[in-house]
Amino acid sequence: MPNLKPWYASLRKPAWSPPNRAFAPVWTLLYTLIGISCANVFGATPLQQPRALKALLLNATLNFLWPPLFFGMKRLRPAAVLAFALLASAGFLSVVFAQTAGVLSTALLLPYCAWLSYAAALNVRLWQLNKWKSIGGSSGYHRMAGRWPPPGL
Repeated sequence: MPNLKPWYASLRKPAWSPPNRAFAPVWTLLYTLIGISCANVFGATPLQQPRALKALLLNATLNFLWPPLFFGMKRLRPAAVLAFALLASAGFLSVVFAQTAGVLSTALLLPYCAWLSYAAALNVRLWQLNKWKSIGGSSGYHRMAGRWPPPGL
């Protein structure tokens, strides 16, 4: 992805938006907790837990798709939809992990679910505040001309 700082810095943000320096430590902690939870669920034999593995792969795929959509394509509205799908998949993952290995595995995922809730709400608010900067926003931003209204209206 290209340098994200100019574009992201130019976005209007709500007062409750975290500072940029918070993202790396938060995600490091969350991935550590997810890893411990996975170790608890799968142990040395992940293929013996196919439902849990499928839930994890779904969640990981959605998690992998969000940054290019938000930062790379600058599609704030579709990224917000994906953020809520990611949150739902994390909830499903928590339920499956609890059924597979017990409450500890789910407890380790609670901070991840909480962060995803916050991130999804932030994504929606960023879209609302920056409809004109979001390619494909409901404001009707015209991709070719970069202005509203598009030519011909």
